[in-house]
Amino acid sequence: MKGCNGIADVKEYQIEKPMYKIKERESFNGKKKINSYRMLSVCNLTGRYIYVLVRLGKNDREIFTSSPLYFRKVIFFSEDEFVASDSGFEGDGRFQCSYNNPGNNPDRILFNLVFCEICTGVENTYS
Repeated sequence: MKGCNGIADVKEYQIEKPMYKIKERESFNGKKKINSYRMLSVCNLTGRYIYVLVRLGKNDREIFTSSPLYFRKVIFFSEDEFVASDSGFEGDGRFQCSYNNPGNNPDRILFNLVFCEICTGVENTYS
């Protein structure tokens, strides 16, 4: 994957239910029915963390779009670099996700295969 310099993911860590209503709403995950902090992290292709941010947020997209990494992408990445991410980031700017429907395009099919293999390896490092 030419130009890929990392993989991004958001991991959740369960916390006790906050006393303040606003923090309780921001930390609640409807799917898992827990309150949690979320950690946005970017690993390079060797498995080393190059960016980590822990905060409250409703979903992966909100954590990403409120981070300094999103607002100052030019500082962190050059023009031809990107970070592979899951569909929670929606392929925004320097963050690219796999193609939902690659069709018969061999470049997209190859990208999806490589992307899946790299993401599986990185997901295992987060466990």
